[in-house]
Amino acid sequence: MAPHPRPRARRALHPDRGSQLSGTPTRASDLDIAVKFGADLSERERFEKRCFLSGDLQGEDRPFIDVSDIESLPLDVAHDAVNGELLCGDEGTFERFKTDTEAKFDEQRETLRRRQRAVIDRIAEDGLRG
Repeated sequence: MAPHPRPRARRALHPDRGSQLSGTPTRASDLDIAVKFGADLSERERFEKRCFLSGDLQGEDRPFIDVSDIESLPLDVAHDAVNGELLCGDEGTFERFKTDTEAKFDEQRETLRRRQRAVIDRIAEDGLRG
């Protein structure tokens, strides 16, 4: 079997949240990285590349690294990611993607808040079982 080509992401983003960045990691802490692949890749190709990238990044001497395809994330999670740290990629392209994501988030902010509130209210009334 031929070796798989190394994944090439256009941009990698590190959300600016979590215990790893705040300096308070626990043994269960992971490191979240969002990747923006080129538009020419299919959903399946992005999935395969994300899996290979994730495998390449894992190691016994570091926390689990959770690699996400930013285009498959819920909008509120993608919004958090673009407000993190750009690890690699073109700064101008990143800024355009960030601006687009923030605009979409701003358009849907109230809808997202209503949905989150409904979930919280349901849990408050029914507990985690319902």
